[in-house]
Parts: sequence; C-alpha cells; structure tokens
Amino acid sequence: MRRRLVLLLLTFASSPALACDPPNNTPVTRCKNHPLEDYDPWTCEVTAGVLEKRSGVYFETGSRNEVATVWATLRVEKGTLRVVYRDTKGEPQNIDVVAGTESKLEMKTKLNDKRSFGLTLEPVGGNVEGFSATVHYASPPSGS
Repeated sequence: MRRRLVLLLLTFASSPALACDPPNNTPVTRCKNHPLEDYDPWTCEVTAGVLEKRSGVYFETGSRNEVATVWATLRVEKGTLRVVYRDTKGEPQNIDVVAGTESKLEMKTKLNDKRSFGLTLEPVGGNVEGFSATVHYASPPSGS
C-alpha cells in the first residue's frame, strides 16, 4: 500500500499538467521596478505564444499621481495585433503591430482607481503568434 502511494505521488509530481507555466495563449507579464530612480519607474516584459482573442494586460504603479508616462516596443512574428490604450482624457487610442516590424508606443495615460493602467490586445483578421513587448512606465507628478 505504501509503495503504491509513493508511486502515485511521484507520478503526479512529475506530471507536466501540474506545471506552473501559464497556457501558451495567455499574455504573461514580468515586471521589475527601479526604486532608486525618480518617479518609481518600472520595466515589464510581456509575451504570448498565440493570441486567439482579445486579452488585457495591466500594470500597477502604486503612485498617488493621476497619469503614467509609457514607452513600449511591441513585436509579433505572425499576424496583426491591435493594441488599444486610453489617453489622459480616457479616450481609446490604438496602434497596429504588424508581423516583421517593431512598433513603438509613447503615451500618457490616466491611471484608474486602482492606480494602474491597461493595454488591450486584439488580434486582427486571425490569430497572432509570437507576441512580445517591452514596456517602461513611470508616474511623475503633474507638471513634470
């Protein structure tokens, strides 16, 4: 009986289905902050193997300021991806990222009540493969 229990535990422990990696079609965001620099800037890497439908990625600032300044470099290996964001007035804006090119996004965006902002990722005309982005952001005080 004990031997069966050990074998069962070893089987489940080594099972790839129990791995901690997210699905290939989910955007993954990994961020690090730079606490010794002005305005608490952050750098995030966002990746997704395949995007089949609209997805959102969100970035927290922890800032008491109302606006974040964002710089991003976006790439896709296959397909076209529309990235939607909101400007300082809350109006939606977008940029299309086309396979084989590198798109740059510079914006100021109003932070929501949770002191964060988001980007909506929308595949255009079919699935998008090989999405990657580097997103830098900071929240300087108004007037800076």
